[in-house]
Amino acid sequence: MNTLKITIENLGAGRWYNGPVDVANFDGNIRIDAGAGWCRFKTSVKASGYINSVGYVYAIGDINSGRGIDSVGGIKSGGNIVSHDFIKSGGPIFSGGDIFSRGDIYSDGNILSGGSVKSGGYIFSGGDIFSRGDIYSDGYIDSVGSVKSGGYIVSGEGIKSGGYINSGYHLTSCEGIYSHGYIKSGGYIDSGGDIDSGGDIVSGRGIYSGGGINSGGDIVSVGGIKSGVGYIVSGEGIESGGDIKSCGYIDSGGDINSVGLVTCKKLRSGKVASGELVETGAGNTK
Repeated sequence: MNTLKITIENLGAGRWYNGPVDVANFDGNIRIDAGAGWCRFKTSVKASGYINSVGYVYAIGDINSGRGIDSVGGIKSGGNIVSHDFIKSGGPIFSGGDIFSRGDIYSDGNILSGGSVKSGGYIFSGGDIFSRGDIYSDGYIDSVGSVKSGGYIVSGEGIKSGGYINSGYHLTSCEGIYSHGYIKSGGYIDSGGDIDSGGDIVSGRGIYSGGGINSGGDIVSVGGIKSGVGYIVSGEGIESGGDIKSCGYIDSGGDINSVGLVTCKKLRSGKVASGELVETGAGNTK
């Protein structure tokens, strides 16, 4: 496979590419070895092979690779960023459109998308992950900062955030959901494992956990709240537009308000201000 090497000699004023080879549809690899600064393109950049850069890469249009995209610096595109392998950046990844990778998406900085972010592997960010559309990963989603989406947030494994997690629609994880800040969803929150938040947990539909539910603030749901095999713990109150059900205990720092039943093995703290309390008393209630 041919490899196009772009050096500092191929950059003009403002570090815009002015080389003789058309990079909008290149059959081969593109290797950018023009120093640690920006390499800017006035077109899209498309390679049937890999795209590799020792610095930063910017394209007015799309950045599209038949293999991996690997940049020591940041990656910025006015359009989509697409890789049929992985996307790896030592800096931020900014896209005016979608960010799509059949493999992992890794950034030491922020991941910001004007469209959706989709990965066939994991998604990792050393900063925030913000998307106007959906965020979807077949693997885990891990952010040192916050995770925010205008649509769905879906993970085939777990979701972990050092900030808050905010989803415009459903928030779904096959394993646990962990956030140092609040967890908020315009739709339901559905986790195959624990749901653990340092702040409030708020859902526009229902909250369902295959493990425990733990909140440093309020737990509020327009629909039901259900914990499959664990507990429900709130540092403040619990409010549900449906039933509240825990297969373990319930601890609440405030009032518990339910339109329906409040079912648990034992209510260890808090008061049911509305709804009917049903304590099953079975199993371990410690």
